[in-house]
Amino acid sequence: MLYRWVDEYRTYGAEAFVGKGHQKAADTELRKFQKENERLKMENEILKKAAAYFAKHPDGGSNSPKRG
Repeated sequence: MLYRWVDEYRTYGAEAFVGKGHQKAADTELRKFQKENERLKMENEILKKAAAYFAKHPDGGSNSPKRG
């Protein structure tokens, strides 16, 4: 166990043992990117559904007669 701790300290320096409830900077950045990726996937799904809807309803989906 001690050898692992020494190896982690040599590899990560001060960030090797950030403490309970804290994350290394790289882990924090990874978490941020994962969260952003999930948000973008949801936005993409919404846009796909909207595109499919408007492809089926080229008049904008309204049932009212067009004015012109």
